[in-house]
Amino acid sequence: KTGEFLWKKCLATGRVKRIEATIENVNLNDLGGVKSLDLSNGEKINGDFFVDCTGWAKVLIDKVGAKFKSYRDNLLVNKAIVFPRPTKENEVIKNHTVATARKYGWTFDLPLQNKVGRGYVFNGDMISVDDAVKEMNDCYNEEIDVKKVIYFKSGRLDKMWIKNVLATGLSASFLEPLEATSIGTTIQQAFIAMHKIRGDGSISPPDRKLINDITDGIMHNTRDLVALHYINDNI
Repeated sequence: KTGEFLWKKCLATGRVKRIEATIENVNLNDLGGVKSLDLSNGEKINGDFFVDCTGWAKVLIDKVGAKFKSYRDNLLVNKAIVFPRPTKENEVIKNHTVATARKYGWTFDLPLQNKVGRGYVFNGDMISVDDAVKEMNDCYNEEIDVKKVIYFKSGRLDKMWIKNVLATGLSASFLEPLEATSIGTTIQQAFIAMHKIRGDGSISPPDRKLINDITDGIMHNTRDLVALHYINDNI
């Protein structure tokens, strides 16, 4: 609903065009940047500047030479199972998320109006999905219903801005669900870029390097914040 609200606000300005289609091909220019996109509806989108927010697929940034830097030596979890349950009748809904340390990772209980979002984030190299389910059955004293198994890699791109493509959100980085850091880092990326893009949509090479250096520092700090939870018994 939040996403729907935001795109309606953007369309209301009269300066934004919304096209629903799938990118089938990325065409590069002579400088190695993105020139245009071929869409599944037959349209071709030409542009001078592109923001890659295609999530883990990294559809645009991969085409201009992005390289992934893993954080697996710092953040050990790499898999999750999700098993929500319906909200019970007359259940008092908590106003906070509960994160609980477990043997191979941690679990979350996220109360919503119609359900409680629950999941186990763990190291898939230490425990199998089947054994993780058994562990949760014991922890919650019920037969959990796993809706989804999620595999992910902790890390970031070596450069989030390459040529005329800026990667943001999951296209640029992902640590793990703890503290919901992706929300914060995405907002910071947007603000940094907003202050450096010129009125004509261009950006100077020094500013591009500065943005990459700043976001690099942000990701290092955020990585260390999450790692602190695992090495400090008081958090």
